[in-house]
Amino acid sequence: MYRNKKIFFYALSEYFTPLDRMLTKIHRNLFLKYKNTSMFLSLAIYVIIQLIWGKSLKISSNYFVLIPLFASTLSYGLVGGILAGPLGLPLNLLVFHLAGHPEYAPENLLIAELSGITVGFVLGYMSDFFSKMNREIQKRRITEEKLRKTLADKEILLEEVHHRVRNNLNIIKSLVALQSSRVSDPSFREESEKLRQRIFSISLVHDQLFHHNNSVFLNLQEYLSSLIDNLLSLSVHQGISLTTHWPDEDMPLESDKAIYIGLICQEVIVNALKYAFEDIEFPELTFSLDIHDDRIHISIADNGCGFDPEDSSEGLGKKLIRSLSGQLDGTCSFENRKGTVFTLDCPFR
Repeated sequence: MYRNKKIFFYALSEYFTPLDRMLTKIHRNLFLKYKNTSMFLSLAIYVIIQLIWGKSLKISSNYFVLIPLFASTLSYGLVGGILAGPLGLPLNLLVFHLAGHPEYAPENLLIAELSGITVGFVLGYMSDFFSKMNREIQKRRITEEKLRKTLADKEILLEEVHHRVRNNLNIIKSLVALQSSRVSDPSFREESEKLRQRIFSISLVHDQLFHHNNSVFLNLQEYLSSLIDNLLSLSVHQGISLTTHWPDEDMPLESDKAIYIGLICQEVIVNALKYAFEDIEFPELTFSLDIHDDRIHISIADNGCGFDPEDSSEGLGKKLIRSLSGQLDGTCSFENRKGTVFTLDCPFR
């Protein structure tokens, strides 16, 4: 209950000043909660003022009928204003008559009566409007709380899904490695290793999501850096010089897109490690990640022997790269520039 009150007044703080919040408390805790008591007290205050200061105020004492009029509109809204507005002048005349000073009555009774009706109607309407606005804020607060709870439940469920996917992928990797170790065929072992590396690219996403307690986004730079380090550690070529260029700020990206980008980069780097450095004394690999105009730009270059992209055969790896690039609504290309340069351009959002 206390927490709900804190949330309610926090919501009010976005729209109202401290004075507004104070008046809201008074309106709810006094006039709405104790309507009849508020009316009785306002009438009592009005009568006391007339009895004590009526002789000195004289005709000006007419204005104090606004006290019970205010209380009526704040307590009963428009209905109270419609009823109390026309009764303001008769109440003044009655009090002046009982006090023996009928001369305190306003000079123009019609204008005084119309003023009372107008003030009662306007204040009553504003009081109802203020009450409706507060009820709407409370409804929105309750709805927001329900949405927060639903979102929290879904995040927990999504984290559990990622956790199970992560575990299942690790099991699949182990099964692939186990099966590969039991077969002596080099082609089968090679294809099994490619499959294991692709599974690793996907499982790495779920590992990072799990460790960072984030079920939707992950840091693309951190993910790709871990992926590259793992691929280089498994390479048969030792002493590969790696140069990386990263953006200055973090790049949180949806996990689905990160998986596609990771698979693309994995295919390109594995291909370079396998074919590019056969006769290269000082192998070099350059990886660049940048974001510009809300688009991701990735460049992977090696100083290997290179190849002709037009004449090269379209293997599974290149088909996978082009297919995943299309699913990202991006474009990719291979160029032969003192080695092979691969570029990927796709939307960030």
